Amino acid sequence: MTPHIRWVGVGLIASAMLALAGAAAAWDVICETVPGSECRDPFARARSLWREHPRAEHRALLDRSLEISGLPAAFRQPFSVVTFTSDEPLSGPDGTPYLSIRPVKIEPDRRRIRDLSIPGFANLPDFSYTLWDFAAGNEACPPDPANADPLDCHNYETHIGWLNANHMLPQARRWYEHLHAIALELAAECRTTAEAIPPGLRERYQGFVLSCEKQALMVEAVGHHYLQDSWAMGHMWERWGGTEIADFGGNRALGFAVAAFTGLIHGAKAVFDDTPGFELLGPWDDPMCGPHENVAYLDAGEMVSGAGDRFIAELRGEGPAAAGDRFGPQRRSLFGCAVDGLRAVYGATAQAHGALADPLFSEFDLSRSVADGSCWDQRATNRAIAEGCGVHRGAAPGATRFLPDADALAQDPAPFQPLIMAQLTVAPAVAGAPLLDPITAARFSLDASFACALAIAKAKDPAQADLTDLASGGLPALAGIQPNSFYARGAAASRVPPAFYADPFPPWNLDDVDPTVAERKEALHLLVAFANARQRCREFSASDLEDYRFAVQFAKDTNQGATVVDARCGQCVQMLEPHLRHGIEGNHDTRREALCSLLEPGSAFVYTGEDPNDFTGSEPTGFPSLATATREYCGCDDATTTTTTSPTTPTSVPITTTVTSVTVTTFPCFCEPPLQCCAGTFCCF
Repeated sequence: MTPHIRWVGVGLIASAMLALAGAAAAWDVICETVPGSECRDPFARARSLWREHPRAEHRALLDRSLEISGLPAAFRQPFSVVTFTSDEPLSGPDGTPYLSIRPVKIEPDRRRIRDLSIPGFANLPDFSYTLWDFAAGNEACPPDPANADPLDCHNYETHIGWLNANHMLPQARRWYEHLHAIALELAAECRTTAEAIPPGLRERYQGFVLSCEKQALMVEAVGHHYLQDSWAMGHMWERWGGTEIADFGGNRALGFAVAAFTGLIHGAKAVFDDTPGFELLGPWDDPMCGPHENVAYLDAGEMVSGAGDRFIAELRGEGPAAAGDRFGPQRRSLFGCAVDGLRAVYGATAQAHGALADPLFSEFDLSRSVADGSCWDQRATNRAIAEGCGVHRGAAPGATRFLPDADALAQDPAPFQPLIMAQLTVAPAVAGAPLLDPITAARFSLDASFACALAIAKAKDPAQADLTDLASGGLPALAGIQPNSFYARGAAASRVPPAFYADPFPPWNLDDVDPTVAERKEALHLLVAFANARQRCREFSASDLEDYRFAVQFAKDTNQGATVVDARCGQCVQMLEPHLRHGIEGNHDTRREALCSLLEPGSAFVYTGEDPNDFTGSEPTGFPSLATATREYCGCDDATTTTTTSPTTPTSVPITTTVTSVTVTTFPCFCEPPLQCCAGTFCCF
């Protein structure tokens, strides 16, 4: 062991090293249930609005991207969606009781309000595996359907962290392209929907178009996590392994070891700064994320200084390590790619939120395109990877090597071996982390030491130090686990997903015949149900529609309680509004034609039963009249119903008032003038 290892103590070093299995998260993220209270578990992370926070770097990057992109300001504001769920009980790791928030397509027990923001969705891949995983409340296990424990599955250190090779190039490109392709398909559907609505009915149905556009931008926002990671210095190289458990031969312990060693190279500030006993010795501005004179990347043949997670201030041109706006080229490149992706998606819609404005051209590199290598070919130099092989102590850019000892390392890279072995042999220090078998552990230790020895040797050779062959797949395998590109899957152009559990391509129908994707599509469809009205127009039969009204009546007849009746009523209204016609079959008011008739003429419809002879031609055609008529059709005129108001700050606490004999529960929505709240918590004209 090196002198420094003896000084601090093997146990403390090993404990900190264990957490590196989840350290390679690129730009930082945080989730708080309320300000100052960090989310305890995956259930809390799926239920919380991801707010602005100094450590919410992914969110901040997308928020700034939206601000300079020329997209309407509404996309930067929080909003809410209404979902309908069962009352299935769940339990957090400390016994905290929860009820399911996974949406169900019929016979719900509870109405849910989920507070969201498009900038916040850039955080998602560090909390959930996919958008459908988030939509389903993090209550399943996407990469391992046989794992019935969602808490174990969403443990960052033992699952998400070691399966996040898609957060590093080149797999990050495949995952972004997959989500970008989905977002473009959804955007095109939004345009088709908007163009099918005649001017006289736009007020009535604009909420459906607006929610459709929000959904397309939500998907794009998730993709921006991978795009942003591609411009984080600690991620511009090929870590080992893939995103499926099979990529590690089913060996979870080996996957955990690979992730821990990846974190050692990627930069360990997030771990060591937060490890008791180490914070007094810090700061730990560890390359590659921490700015350092030996850390740079090549971009189109140009050497560029880079920063990574926990250093967004430097990326912005602030902080002691950013003198002279040292990271301006990296920042403008990232924003150039982000703006290109955002404008492509919103430009494919009908732009119901407002026309695309000119972007702030001075803030980004106009030459970047998500469609070519200008957003994806940047790679760390061999010198940078060599610098990353270890732990540095001190403030950037002057941090110096702490582990292994710099003098000993210059003579012999073998000191890496005891450090790595310490990490491997105390794995049970993290709950649920398995042990590697001794033979595999020994092989892994030798391979890891060789990888860093190779990097150090290349860094000392002037002819090789500033090349990028190691970052481009040239690192040796670790106990048989190959670098990133070996496991890169997916082809957006041919609709091949990057992993078996990835978000499915549209259509997101409610009754897909393929059982492997049915639950995923259902969760996605129901998260923003208004956005997917056209798909229901295509697939719902008359009996499907009647089932929703029957569910309301059954709940009332069997005295299932106000909460259940409210949920059944809310869902009935949500599902039937696009299908409602005023009048009777064969004779209805075409001034108030059903949305489904405009989008899919062969749809099934429900009729109010009004006598067409009584129509005067002066009946209101706006959305409120549609909502009222649908509630009456569903049999909810004497049950708990929902209206909306427009508070200035997000809240999911309902405000209850009494209007005559009807209880009206008011939930939040977030609208900018000239929009107003309507249809649950959506904004419309």
